Amino acid sequence: MHYCLSIPAVMKNYPLRVALLYFFIGAAWIFVTDWLVDQIASYARSQALQSYKGLFFVCVTAVLLYFIILGNYRRIKRKELEYRCMFKENPYPMLVYDIETLEVLTINNTFLEKYGYRKNEVVGLRITDIGPPEDELAILDFVKKVGEKGFSDSGIWRQVTKDGRSFYAKISSHPTLFGGRKARIMITMDVDEEMRAKKGLQASERKLQTLIDNSNDYIYMVDPRLCIIDANAAFKEKFRRVTGISAVSLPLDLTPMATSTGWERYYKRALAGEHLQFEEQITDQESGELELHEIVMNPIHDENGQVTGIGCFSRDITLQRKREEQIQLQVAKLKNIAWLQSHELRKSLTNIMMLASLIQEEPDKQAAIKELLPLLQQSCNELDQVVRTIVETASAVEKEA
Repeated sequence: MHYCLSIPAVMKNYPLRVALLYFFIGAAWIFVTDWLVDQIASYARSQALQSYKGLFFVCVTAVLLYFIILGNYRRIKRKELEYRCMFKENPYPMLVYDIETLEVLTINNTFLEKYGYRKNEVVGLRITDIGPPEDELAILDFVKKVGEKGFSDSGIWRQVTKDGRSFYAKISSHPTLFGGRKARIMITMDVDEEMRAKKGLQASERKLQTLIDNSNDYIYMVDPRLCIIDANAAFKEKFRRVTGISAVSLPLDLTPMATSTGWERYYKRALAGEHLQFEEQITDQESGELELHEIVMNPIHDENGQVTGIGCFSRDITLQRKREEQIQLQVAKLKNIAWLQSHELRKSLTNIMMLASLIQEEPDKQAAIKELLPLLQQSCNELDQVVRTIVETASAVEKEA
């Protein structure tokens, strides 16, 4: 905040008006009074009258000059008091320092409240004393550069109160004279909360970026011009392997590639506000392998609901798809085992149970056993074969798992 006193328009021509008024009145006085003296007095008396006339003129003009100067002096003092009041009661901490010694010459009330000093404790204080010790060289260098220059927006600096509490402040200054000494008025604006919030946000953004970069998924953002404006490390590496581009620098125009691969239609649909999820096969140029990727495109909206870009997420699901196919084969084999258990095994057991029942019902059991034994043996062999098939199939499924 730069305070200055503006001179009213009526005051700008005031000195010229006073001088012209004095000139015309003085000239009129001289000519008129000289003519009157010549008309009413002899030469001897005219000399005396000229002296009295001149003395009277000097007295009158002296009185007029006194009141004019007194009025100007009072106006200047009033403006000075207004300026001092503006300085002392300013809601922002302010101080005046000598540009050569860096000594604090005066401060306002807000400075005392903000920095915790008493008025007598400011004597001998230098502006480097209200900054952290590690910033002293930077402060000295900056003050030297500013020197007697005009208004300076010095940026954001750390400040230290009397009790050692530090805070961030936006500092500006402009030159002035104080008691005949070249000085600067420095204004500080507390931006500590904003800076700490900003640093916290930056830290969160760094953590988020680290988390994204450590992700195995390929994450990137596309603007309405189909330019990649941000991407994680995994995407940049995969993009390099797929396209053969040695180094991926952002922003990167996707238009030619999107047109040639047919992906332009996906981007246009997403920019129209549609959420997309689809699968595409991508060839890794370095390994020559064909990969299956699952791609998700989500439109990004601003506070007005307008689409400002697309958040894209791609994931290699090649191994996942192979695993799913393997699981499906295993499920088919397990279903076959279940079918064997429910049909073939039950069939053999039913035959054995039926033959045993026939033997039990025959009066001549020896003859029945002799007659039915081959059939019983056949059913047992069939049962054994079914059990072997089940065991072999189960072993194969276990090995594949």
